[in-house]
Amino acid sequence: MTLDIPKYKKFAFMQLQGRWKPAILGTLISILLLFIFSFFQSKAPSINYSELMTLPSEQLFTALQESASGSGVGFILELLNTIVGFIVEMVLVSFFLIFSRSPDPVSLKDYFEGYNKWARAILCGLWKLLWTFLWGLLAIPLVVIFVIIISCFSNFDGPDSLNYTICMILLFIGFIPMFIKTIEYSFAFFFASEFPEIGIRKSLRLSITIAKGHRWEIFVLNISFIGWVLLSILTFCIGFLWTLPYYYMTLTNAYHALLQDALETGKIKPEELNS
Repeated sequence: MTLDIPKYKKFAFMQLQGRWKPAILGTLISILLLFIFSFFQSKAPSINYSELMTLPSEQLFTALQESASGSGVGFILELLNTIVGFIVEMVLVSFFLIFSRSPDPVSLKDYFEGYNKWARAILCGLWKLLWTFLWGLLAIPLVVIFVIIISCFSNFDGPDSLNYTICMILLFIGFIPMFIKTIEYSFAFFFASEFPEIGIRKSLRLSITIAKGHRWEIFVLNISFIGWVLLSILTFCIGFLWTLPYYYMTLTNAYHALLQDALETGKIKPEELNS
């Protein structure tokens, strides 16, 4: 099976036709919610190490205590902002799954019902984040090994040296498995939303199952919206009210196609979706 991206995008417009109003309103509420929490996070105090180094010793301890306290507040706000992001992701996925099921009218009530899945959203988001982080750790050994070799056979010339450039290249190479896994995890929220009977870990495994063999196509699907994203930015982000529904609707269509193919080919058994 090959993902027919143009078909899914065209069908997404058809699915949204006559139902743009609830889609835009739901997207607007989501963006405002994320903006509010991001605003509070940006106002959290942060540690200015260069400023601390200029303080006299008698003031340094007090400043470090205040900075540590402010850093703790900042961490809590950042964690809260991340959790809100997980919930909004689940709400939008649940909302556009409703759009995909039938041509019937959709209301904001359907959007707000997605917030009832907040607990699954947090668990699914944290589980995805944990595994993404663990895969990202693969980049560290490559850089450490390179630095050890360089330190043994030559002098490390600093951040502007060729050695630094090679380290960055190795770091990028090391992150490739994490990028691949991020693509495979694209549909975890879809499974967690559509099949509440299955566990969060299974939702992630099922997402990996349907994405295998289609990683590049899923990547292409995502980057195909770069033009829409740039256009949305040029309109002072107002265009995202149309771009995000279009994107989520297209991704939902790809999810349905991949799941159907997995069921038909036996990669996923129907009973796996019930427990």
